[in-house]
Amino acid sequence: ATDDFGAMLEAARRTHDTLGARIEDLPERRDELTEIQAFLQWLQDEAFVFLGYRGYDLVRDEGGHMSILVEPGSGLGILRNEAESAFAEPVRLDEIPEGIRGLVEADGLHRRQEAGSRRHGQGRASLHRALHLTRVRR
Repeated sequence: ATDDFGAMLEAARRTHDTLGARIEDLPERRDELTEIQAFLQWLQDEAFVFLGYRGYDLVRDEGGHMSILVEPGSGLGILRNEAESAFAEPVRLDEIPEGIRGLVEADGLHRRQEAGSRRHGQGRASLHRALHLTRVRR
């Protein structure tokens, strides 16, 4: 996990910067996006140990259905092996568990690209202590 620490920190910086640009596009979400930026800055200020990062894409298939899949080449740290993801191949949104689908739909990600939030996942940390992993989504 530590081999990719610099790259994970850079991913947090890029997400922070992307949020800044999105605030102008989404004025109705200014407070939320500003709070997420502050959280990302806190993470970058060495308040958090980055163990893994993986990006996800939403794509529309030929039939017009939205699918989620791993962003190729995005896996870092303990999430480096993208083939281990349930989303290594596209999975239609209407076929994924309601809880995950609800996160995507609540954020409007199936309609437009949105900037992030933080969620606790079902995976368990394999380093330091066995707690739920915190997922920071951009």
